[in-house]
Amino acid sequence: LDWPEKGLKLRQDTRFPEQQGSTLTFSTPEPVGLILRIRYPYWVDPSGAEVQVNGKVQEITEAPGSFIAIRRYWKDGDKVTVKFPFTLRLETMPDDTDRIAVMYGPLVLAGDLGPEDDPNAHAPDYVPYFFTEDRNPEAWLKPVAGEPNTFKTEGVGKPRDVVLKPFYQTNERRYSVYWDIFNQQKWDEKQAAYEAELAEKKRLEALTFDFLQMGEMQPERNHKLEGEKTFPQDFQDRKMRGAERGGWFGFQMNVLPEGPMALAVEYWGGFTGSKTFDIQVD
Repeated sequence: LDWPEKGLKLRQDTRFPEQQGSTLTFSTPEPVGLILRIRYPYWVDPSGAEVQVNGKVQEITEAPGSFIAIRRYWKDGDKVTVKFPFTLRLETMPDDTDRIAVMYGPLVLAGDLGPEDDPNAHAPDYVPYFFTEDRNPEAWLKPVAGEPNTFKTEGVGKPRDVVLKPFYQTNERRYSVYWDIFNQQKWDEKQAAYEAELAEKKRLEALTFDFLQMGEMQPERNHKLEGEKTFPQDFQDRKMRGAERGGWFGFQMNVLPEGPMALAVEYWGGFTGSKTFDIQVD
């Protein structure tokens, strides 16, 4: 900072975020009276915060999320050393307290899942979940030697533990910044929901008279595919069929000669923009 009206220059030296602090050095031909306000981030643990002026520790009365004010006459060569140690914490999604991001001070930590072309990327358990009764991440995240701000889960990652590093360092890798976290009670609830879903799937399969997997050549032939401006698709190992604007496609399904029947259709709803469509029978 060069402030000619005050006859003052202020230099900041830091290697943030590898260094968890900063040093400010004043250059001025004459003492200058002013209030230095230092941003006191909300994520700082007050027990570890420290501000020194020329080696003398200053009393901090302000709370995190505000500014630390130091009023004095500043002389040439005065140094202010600020130390704001990082701590690990979890931040939850607004609508789901069991889906979390891992923070280290101001840093979002991303889990390194593997190379971009990882052949296992579409496996249902590719992104681990965390299983623990302890929501204090310092209990199960351990520093990786020689890699600043990098940690590895220890015994809580299922089906595998994962290395977490600053998000900005995650390049050309598959990653996740959000994680599902369970304790035994939550896991039992999830297991019950999964088993109920599986039972419903088996019930529907037992009632099914005819089934068509769209996007697969032989099943579509067997069901006499027709259409215009239509195309098969493959997304995350799932086959499907789509149509351009004004396009359509149709099939012939086998039905019982008598009695009511129901048609169940699964479609992808993750579109942007308008994707309305009609389903017509006969």
